[in-house]
Amino acid sequence: MHALSTCSHLFSMASLFLLLAAPATAQPVDTLRVFPGTPAGRVAADWFRAFSADEPAMTRFFAGAGASPTAPPLSARLERWRSMRAEMGRLVPVRVLRSEPGEIEVLAKGEREWLRIALACAPEPPHAFGGLRVEQAEGSEQPRAQAAMTEAQIVDSLGRHLARETQAQRFSGTVRLERRGRVLFERAYGLADAQAGRANTVATRYNLGSIDKLLTQAAIARLVDQGRIGLDDTLSRHLPDFPRDKASRITIRQLLDMQSGLGDFFGERYEAADRSKLRELRDWLPLFVDKPLEFEPGKGRRYSNAGYLTLGLVIERLTGKPYRDAVRDLVLTPAGMTETAQLAADERTGDVARGSTRRGAGEVPVSNESTLPWRGSSAGGGYSTVADLARFAQALREGRIVKGETACRMLRMAPLPSGGFAIQIAAAGGSPGVNGAVEAETDWTLVVLTNLDPPAAESVALMVRDWMEHLAD
Repeated sequence: MHALSTCSHLFSMASLFLLLAAPATAQPVDTLRVFPGTPAGRVAADWFRAFSADEPAMTRFFAGAGASPTAPPLSARLERWRSMRAEMGRLVPVRVLRSEPGEIEVLAKGEREWLRIALACAPEPPHAFGGLRVEQAEGSEQPRAQAAMTEAQIVDSLGRHLARETQAQRFSGTVRLERRGRVLFERAYGLADAQAGRANTVATRYNLGSIDKLLTQAAIARLVDQGRIGLDDTLSRHLPDFPRDKASRITIRQLLDMQSGLGDFFGERYEAADRSKLRELRDWLPLFVDKPLEFEPGKGRRYSNAGYLTLGLVIERLTGKPYRDAVRDLVLTPAGMTETAQLAADERTGDVARGSTRRGAGEVPVSNESTLPWRGSSAGGGYSTVADLARFAQALREGRIVKGETACRMLRMAPLPSGGFAIQIAAAGGSPGVNGAVEAETDWTLVVLTNLDPPAAESVALMVRDWMEHLAD
């Protein structure tokens, strides 16, 4: 099973990769209890965690459990991972379909479809990863929607679930659920700082990971609304100092849609960099700017942190302000988001969560501080609260950020006959010790922010979305 068989078709993606169609229904997910303690079960657990994290995590997996002497070169394996991530998004394992000591088959929820993933490992220690097979799940394998629940039942079930997960040390964070202007649920669990014994609160600020891309999208949409930028403008029009062989071929739309051909800035260069010097957006450029395009712009699609870093530079050029100040003026202030900011390392004080990760640390979690840059970027790493992200969704509904037709289409918004806008958001961010999720529809918003490894927040969000989609009203 060394050959990789991917899904039989490529998914058609929406114009913005984070704003997706509503996922299929699922039963409550307990990701960490999915896998048995067999060699294949342990390898599968490591693979799923690394797959949905980032390139450094996948590199570590290939150097550990994935270090088979017959494996293809690391560069080829990472290229395959990038292609799969672009096609399938993050994966949440839901149920084991078949389990043997050296092979396991798992039902998993991708961002766009249900998948059946089979993984194999070598029969002898150290049980090196032997390959995988990915297929679309049959309809009979997919969890059926559960019986409709009332608001009160959802609140009760969510509270009991989070209490159990916290007791088992599988959840640490804050959750907020709103509907029609009412806060149905807002509670904090676990520790914001494990070493100091400081508890999370409903006002704790968490690292957002890639949820920041949502704010970058909104800032670009606001500039489109103001007529200061066009989606089909070339990058060279706004960043004349960017290498022209790339900038003259890339459009703003392609940057937003992950179709620019720019790759990632995480990888070997990031691992070797002095992260204390990553203070302004321009400081990130040496991590990727001289690399060749991975494909001709508009001819492919690949997850691209570099593309969103570049969008931040465009925002800076148009506004004449650092990204953090520009996004405050364009998005945060109109939305009333007073607790959201690109916090520098020496500003992460007070009620700010510190991440804990098990990656590379065995069963005992350790601080994730060594993995973080001095300051985040337009691609991720800002800090916010559950209340502020709920305010962002409400500001979109009320048209306080964008109203124009083009900008609304960018953010998956549509005007309602009664006034305001229908919205649809499904955004997530994750890295070691960081995981958050925002789910929003026209009349409800869910925000889950945690300071643990993925999928601590995403598994909760998947469960609650299913409940809200089958609400007994």
